[in-house]
Amino acid sequence: MWVLLSIAAIAQAGRYEELTKKYADGPKATVVAATFFGGAGVEEAVAAAERSDARIIVAGNAWGPESPIKSGGVSPVIIGKGNHSGAPAMVTRPKAKREELDLISPDRAGLILTYSADLKQLQRAVTFDWGVATIEDMLLLDDDSILVVGRTGPNAASIKADTNLAYIARLSDKGIVWIKTVDGFPQAATRLWLTKKHGVYFRSSIKNDASMFRIGLDGAGLKKLASNASGNNVSDFHGVNPNTGEFYYGGDRNTHTGKEPWRQPFMYVYNHDGEKTDTIWNWPSKMLRTPGYPADGQVSDSSIRGVAIHPDTGELVVNGWSDGGNSVFTHQPKDIAEKTGKPATALSTWGMKNANSLAYIMRIDPKTWKMESWCYWVSYVPDDFKEARNRGAPNYASVEDLTFLTDGSIAFTGGA
Repeated sequence: MWVLLSIAAIAQAGRYEELTKKYADGPKATVVAATFFGGAGVEEAVAAAERSDARIIVAGNAWGPESPIKSGGVSPVIIGKGNHSGAPAMVTRPKAKREELDLISPDRAGLILTYSADLKQLQRAVTFDWGVATIEDMLLLDDDSILVVGRTGPNAASIKADTNLAYIARLSDKGIVWIKTVDGFPQAATRLWLTKKHGVYFRSSIKNDASMFRIGLDGAGLKKLASNASGNNVSDFHGVNPNTGEFYYGGDRNTHTGKEPWRQPFMYVYNHDGEKTDTIWNWPSKMLRTPGYPADGQVSDSSIRGVAIHPDTGELVVNGWSDGGNSVFTHQPKDIAEKTGKPATALSTWGMKNANSLAYIMRIDPKTWKMESWCYWVSYVPDDFKEARNRGAPNYASVEDLTFLTDGSIAFTGGA
C-alpha cells in the first residue's frame, strides 16, 4: 500500500507548474485601455458597453456622502432630487461575521459615465441624486440610449416613481425616457437580457424566490412570465435566447440518496410566454445509490450556476458547480445511461484529497440536449505547499459568469 501511495504522489507532482505553463503559452487577452474612477467614498462599477461612436459607457453606484464625480473634472447631470442621510456604506448583518457593502442603503445612487474610446478622458457623467435609484445592470441599445435596472430609493418620488421597489428604465442623453416599478418586489432588479422580437427581460426576487419579467422597449406591456420558489440563494434565472425568447432557470435542491445528503442539479426551460417546456438533469436522488443504475455512485453535490447562449445558433454553454469529479454532469443531461466522454482539456479531478469546489463547463445543443463537449475548470495545489500530501492535488476554482465571444469561443470570470 505504501508503494502505491508513493507512486500516486509522484504522479500528481508538478501538475500545477506544468498546466500553468501550458495555458500561459496559449492565447492571451490584451489590455487595450484601462482607467479608474472614484473619490474618498465607496463606488462600484456594474456594467460597461461601447457606444456606436466608440466611446465607452460605464454604469455603477456611489454611497457618498461626497459625489465622486467632483474628482472627474465634469459637471454631472443629476436625475431627481435627494439628500444624503449619512448612512454608512458598510454594515454588519446579524448573521454575518464581517462587514459588507449595504446594497439597500438609503443613500446609494446609480451613476453613468461616458469616456473617450481610450478611457483617458471622462466626457460626461449622469447620476441619480442620493437615495433616488440604484443601477444593478445596463444594456446599450442601437440608438445609444440605455436600459437600466435596479431599486428605487426613498427619494424616488422626485422622478415620479414609487419608492423602494424593483424598477426598469430607459435613459437617453436627455434624461429618463420611461421608468416602470414592479409592485410587490422590494428587492432590486438585477439582470437584463435583450431579445430581437420579444422585448427586454429582467429578473427580480422576493427573498430567494426569483421571477422573470418582460417589457417592450417602449415601456409598455410589463408582464411577469415565471416565478420559482427555490428555498436557497443559488437557484435563479440564468439566461435568455435572444432569437426565440426562450429562457432558463437552474440551480440545485437539497435531497437525500438514502445513504447521504445530495444537492440535486436541475434546469427548467421556458418559452417566451413563460410556459415551462422541459426539465434538464433533475435525476431522482435515490437512483444514484441503486446497484446497476447507470449513474450509481455519481453523488457529488452539483448545481447549475450559469448559462451563456450563442447569439446566432442558440447553442448553450452551461456553468455547473460540483464538489467532486463523480458528478451526474459526466452523464448526458437527458440520458443518464450515456456518459459524456473525456473532458476537452488536460484538467482533471484525479488525486482530489477531499470534497472540493470546481466548475464544469458544458457545451449543449438546445435542440437535442446533447452535451457536445465539456471540461473541468479546476486549480491545483503548488509543489512547494507545506503539506506534502496535498501537493499537486485539485484545489478550489469557481466560475461566476460566462459569455460567448464573436468567434464562438467563450470567456468567463471567477475565483480560485
